Amino acid sequence: MKKSILIAVLTLVTSFTLMAQGRFDVNVQAKSMHYWRGLRVTDGFMTGTSAGYFSENFSAFVWGGLSIDGDYKEVTPVVSYNTGSFSATLIDINNFSGLDRIDYFNYDAATTNHIVDLTLGYSFDFMHVAWSTILYGNDRIPGTDEQRYSTYVELGFPLKLNETSVTPFIAPAFALNGDAETMIYGNDESAGIANVGFRVNRIVEIGDYKLPVSAEIGFNTAMEQASVQLAVNLF
Repeated sequence: MKKSILIAVLTLVTSFTLMAQGRFDVNVQAKSMHYWRGLRVTDGFMTGTSAGYFSENFSAFVWGGLSIDGDYKEVTPVVSYNTGSFSATLIDINNFSGLDRIDYFNYDAATTNHIVDLTLGYSFDFMHVAWSTILYGNDRIPGTDEQRYSTYVELGFPLKLNETSVTPFIAPAFALNGDAETMIYGNDESAGIANVGFRVNRIVEIGDYKLPVSAEIGFNTAMEQASVQLAVNLF
């Protein structure tokens, strides 16, 4: 009993310490499209808004995506933790674009629209590795309640060129479930290169205002697609 009380107290102290070191904030990003892990989530101009708690090591927030024409709509809670080199991020994607009926809290294995995904990452001096697996939700083997466990593994190689950072990357993807004949990152494939290309990040200064700008050029060979995404962090 004493041990349980001690653990509870330590947990509370740790939580309040993390809270004291961070802040509650809102961030808004404008994007030419939403390109995610080799997938064109939406082809049109959209905004992404993050609202929640942010600190150096821990963040808990909700990300919302909305296209300018209103066709694309997404609300995704995110929890992330990092210790510098290691990071862990859990996301609960709900893209309800085009749905006639939105039951946001439906987590039934057969009908849920949610996609619960866990990413574990580690940064070396010359490379970043991120392993992402969909643990539950709308990643089912067609006609069943069985999960495909679609997995995306990205290797990035960050470079610094003057004031610009460039990161070439390659990301194979596959279904961990051996019975799955397809994955979420490819049309009729259970494995393939979901994303290969590079990202460019730099700060654009307009007077005293600093504007973080990024671009991503990616090729999904499993779907035979090429995409270019431009993003600007407004605040």
